[in-house]
Amino acid sequence: MMLTFGVIDYIIYGSYSEQLQQSKVELNNYGAFDIHFTLPDNVNLGNGYARFTLLDSNSNTKHYFQIQEFRNRTGCEGKLFVGGCLNGAYVRWTVQAATTIFTPANQYGYMFGRARSFCYYSRYDRKTKILYPKKYFQDEPVQTKVIVTDIDGNLIDNILVRCDVIGYGSEIKEDQNGLTIFEEIKDEQTLTIVSSNKGAVNIAYTPKLVKGLNF
Repeated sequence: MMLTFGVIDYIIYGSYSEQLQQSKVELNNYGAFDIHFTLPDNVNLGNGYARFTLLDSNSNTKHYFQIQEFRNRTGCEGKLFVGGCLNGAYVRWTVQAATTIFTPANQYGYMFGRARSFCYYSRYDRKTKILYPKKYFQDEPVQTKVIVTDIDGNLIDNILVRCDVIGYGSEIKEDQNGLTIFEEIKDEQTLTIVSSNKGAVNIAYTPKLVKGLNF
């Protein structure tokens, strides 16, 4: 494996390809880096991206991200063209819910939403199961960290959390004709723990069927 060393120049762009920030970061001994950046309060919502360039070379790449805003209150207002209020006017509006992924503020190590395997990533992934190779488990306990936060990322204490783990697998059987078949089976485990405002709490479980796991 060949490691890369040097300095990465990166530029953050908004949804209209407007430049928001520019900085540099030095690669560590493993040829990796970690950055955090804060978007302006008046940034346009949509798809932004970061462009990374390895200085003294022609290597560059882009990483796309979504710019979203959480709103817990919604209202509307109507006015006449001359500026007066419209009393008793009919207003029609539609509110729709959609599945998304959410990371609390200051808790960048956690992501809530659809399951995503660490073996494969796609920004369009909408799977409800996580599929892992069996070699990652081998009947060993799996440690999972759990946090409960408010919208600002502050940890909340004493909240009961239930984790349902469903393992999927197959076993060899014979059908009525004496032919060998593989029958799908599953193993269900329910784990509970109480959250803490001091940090993440651990949930440990041992998968019995590891063809696929559904959390």
